[in-house]
Amino acid sequence: MDVLIEASTRFTSADEGGIMLADGDGVLHVVASTSESAADTEEYQLWVGEGPCLETAQTGVLLDIPDLSQEEHRWPRFTRIAAEQAFVASHTFPLSVRGETIGALNLFSTRLGKLDDRETSLIRALTEVATIAVLQQRSLQKQVALSEQLQRALDSRVLIEQAKGVIAQKHRVPIEQAFRILRTHARSTNTRLHDVAFEVVNLRLAL
Repeated sequence: MDVLIEASTRFTSADEGGIMLADGDGVLHVVASTSESAADTEEYQLWVGEGPCLETAQTGVLLDIPDLSQEEHRWPRFTRIAAEQAFVASHTFPLSVRGETIGALNLFSTRLGKLDDRETSLIRALTEVATIAVLQQRSLQKQVALSEQLQRALDSRVLIEQAKGVIAQKHRVPIEQAFRILRTHARSTNTRLHDVAFEVVNLRLAL
């Protein structure tokens, strides 16, 4: 995100910028900015619930505003804070790919006017690459988390099977009955089945 915002202001006529990104729960956060004034302007949008970056992050629609003073009726509080920072125009691009929007890049200008076609195409390309990178990272994290969950479930299943074997051998009962003994103890003591099995396998609990 830092690379994206730095490149977006270096290779366009925009002066400052900030990025909002949604977390896993869909809550937007300011994750990068070129200055404190840009960060404050972005944070203010989240606080008052209005502004181009917030709107684009929610709708996925690009907003290239050549004159923010003409949008006072639309975002009265945002346009006031933007004017205090000397931002008179904004250019907001969705962080979006294949219909999925995860945030927005907001560029601010101290001069009136829209970005030209070359600048717009460049920012579109940069934001698409950045969005793909974020989504791939999140997908990888989900895959790792799922793998870890499956491994824990497998380990727990193995432990329970071992505990059933210990009980079945001790009492010379079928595996099904051994499992009922294990489950009954877990329920009566309000203990996880995995924890009871661990105690049995490690000979800390005799059932």
